[in-house]
Amino acid sequence: MLGFAGRSLISYAVHAAMHKIPLLWRVHRVHHLDTTMDITTTVRFHPLEFVIQVVPAEVVIALLGIPVWVVMAYEIVDAFTAVATHSNLRLPARIERAVRWVLVTPDVHRIHHSAIQAETDSNYGALFTVWDRLFGTFVGEPRSGHEGMTLGLEHWREAKRAQGFGWLLISPVLNPPPSHGAAGAAEAV
Repeated sequence: MLGFAGRSLISYAVHAAMHKIPLLWRVHRVHHLDTTMDITTTVRFHPLEFVIQVVPAEVVIALLGIPVWVVMAYEIVDAFTAVATHSNLRLPARIERAVRWVLVTPDVHRIHHSAIQAETDSNYGALFTVWDRLFGTFVGEPRSGHEGMTLGLEHWREAKRAQGFGWLLISPVLNPPPSHGAAGAAEAV
């Protein structure tokens, strides 16, 4: 259980770093350009993001001595959870309220994809909400409510090119890093 929790904490830390370090954000923002939330959002990542996520995780896993079978179990659960949390599914309100105390739900993760920077810079957990609660990055409800929430990065919403595969691949080098050093609300096209 400690190894599983440790792997989860590594995932949280790397994800938070991708939002806070401008160079990493330039790569990760590809995932946040999507203006709709559905199962395809799960795989909308820049190829460099895989390296950004895997290298530090593997180093820390090795240093902590987390057994291979624990890492494999975590990765399997994480893959299924990523599909569920990026889906456009809605849990019944009672179940949502109970489950989100421990696990990331689609509603909790959808807030992370909000066009409002304070919401984008929240809910970094992949499986568990405990890390967000512990480090003060948990947001339980979007300002506009789930029905009124706008998804994606606001300044790129109208840019048709922001949805093209080729543009997404080169987008990390096309735009300057955000002037405030975090998740792109002030970025220009």
